[in-house]
Amino acid sequence: KTQTNAMEAYKSSLVDAKARNEIKVDELCFDNSSDESGLVWSFRFKESAGLDWTSWDPWWNGKAARKVVFLRDGTMLQSHPEGRIVVKVHNRVPLYDVFSERVARRRGVEIEPPRIEMKWRFVSRPLDFPDRPQGAYIRVSVGGRDVPTYVIRRSPNGNWGFLMESCWGIYASFELAPHATATRSSRRRLRRTRNGSRWVNVGDSEGESGDEEIEQRERDRNVRQRINLFVEESAMSVTGYSQWREAFLYNVGAVDLPEGNDAMNAFNEAWHSLLQR
Repeated sequence: KTQTNAMEAYKSSLVDAKARNEIKVDELCFDNSSDESGLVWSFRFKESAGLDWTSWDPWWNGKAARKVVFLRDGTMLQSHPEGRIVVKVHNRVPLYDVFSERVARRRGVEIEPPRIEMKWRFVSRPLDFPDRPQGAYIRVSVGGRDVPTYVIRRSPNGNWGFLMESCWGIYASFELAPHATATRSSRRRLRRTRNGSRWVNVGDSEGESGDEEIEQRERDRNVRQRINLFVEESAMSVTGYSQWREAFLYNVGAVDLPEGNDAMNAFNEAWHSLLQR
């Protein structure tokens, strides 16, 4: 009976992972229990965010992606990289303000950068996307300003995880592949071996590798291809075109991005107001 119950639970999990793209608070947050730790999210900027952000983003500098946690009180902190001051400790994990590891300089002298507070909340009808149930969208504010909404969906590689994506950033409930892996050349050519002809990477075909080594490299390449779904810009579904209104409002200085039934009316008013300046 125990085995039957376990199998039913497994089947139920499979169905849930395929059918539900919305995330629950308990799945999102790090501090659901005082003696346990929840999800730690990997974050990186997209190239479309611009050099002002990607130039000091760990992932874009060949390091492990930033690790961010969502807390039940609506705030966000990071566990990696280490910041200057520990803001909170949960289950013996020190947490820091997001982006607090960065170094600021004024007239050549290193200074302590201003604190950037980050908060999150669920929204169900953002400006650029259709109405969906709670847990489908997250609105993040950075330094008191709303940034374009994050769209939540299941991980496309079948690992039951979640991906949160906006036109400028990506959160993943799993480890993101390093940037070096994502940008590795994918040029290929046909090579003859004793087992017949096969396509191999250009770099792999330049030596005298044996068939077993080539096969292992092919397996590694297939793994990289699956991982690259989460790091290549072409694999992402939320772009500046699909989210142009929110991106536009942020770039012209909006503090709160509109949502709900009147979101489009609010945008049109802001648009006309800018045209009359």
